[in-house]
Amino acid sequence: MGNLLFLKTRGGCRYLIQGDMIMKKFLGLILATVLLISCMLLGACGETNNPQDSDKGINVVLLCGQSNAEGHTHISALQLTGPTFYNKYLAGNSKTMITYNCDFEKYISEGFRPVALGMGFNASRFGPEIGMAEVFDSLDNERPIYIIKYTAGGTNLAAQWRPESAGGGSNNLFYKMIDYAYAQLEALVALGYTPYVKAFCWMQGEADSMSDLQTEKYAEYEEFLFQDIATYFDPYTESAEEGIKMIDAGISSCITWKNYEEINKAKKANVNSDTANRAYIDTLDLAFLNEPFNAPDHFHYDSLAMIELGRRFAQAIVNFDVLV
Repeated sequence: MGNLLFLKTRGGCRYLIQGDMIMKKFLGLILATVLLISCMLLGACGETNNPQDSDKGINVVLLCGQSNAEGHTHISALQLTGPTFYNKYLAGNSKTMITYNCDFEKYISEGFRPVALGMGFNASRFGPEIGMAEVFDSLDNERPIYIIKYTAGGTNLAAQWRPESAGGGSNNLFYKMIDYAYAQLEALVALGYTPYVKAFCWMQGEADSMSDLQTEKYAEYEEFLFQDIATYFDPYTESAEEGIKMIDAGISSCITWKNYEEINKAKKANVNSDTANRAYIDTLDLAFLNEPFNAPDHFHYDSLAMIELGRRFAQAIVNFDVLV
């Protein structure tokens, strides 16, 4: 048997996960069965868009981090710079589904919905999900793709996202993200689907770049983050060999992010330690100085750059060939 780990869930319960893969799958099946029976008895499952594939398997992608993962890019700017994308994603006709929890749980979706504009910081903003959906929608995969997005702008890894193995607080964003993601996965299981977590997309580091101490600890804490994500979501992986792919995006060269080079160096080092399961996304060529046009926001990517960020996240996942 492996090390024991207690998983804190949204409802306050703690589920025991054993290090042994078979035990994890077994416990996950028990939980899924209990949830399904409970929902049938109580009528509490609600509605969600159904996957179209016959085996009811679902590819799941986690999207987490601070504001450039959240999406502070203005829809009004995209309407001028990319009217094709604006018109395509305004109506929400994507076959890629998403559930989102943004801005410290102030802006939350009700269940899964087709990816559309207005799923960022608020209804007037958007994030990488648009570019991700563009790539995912073009695939001819058998299973649908569902994105679980949990983000909070201006947050650091040193304390607010600090993972369990690095001594993170018991109610910080890391645990809240775990709770939220597990709730969404369990809801899908209760409806009869089989979600497989394929990738964890991480767009964060700007806040830590402003402090020399936080920058110094970034590589260590991020490595613990990846390890903890792999452990917590192991019950939802398709196989031990495949695991979960970690997609790590670099941060921009905004003058406010004074240690951006060191943060990106730390990210690259962590990715290079396990290239079979991790990928680094370079973002230094993505524009962030021009929008909105009347008062440019240098902290966040311009509209077409935000879409490109999403494309790079999705393409990195595609390159691992794990989307069935």
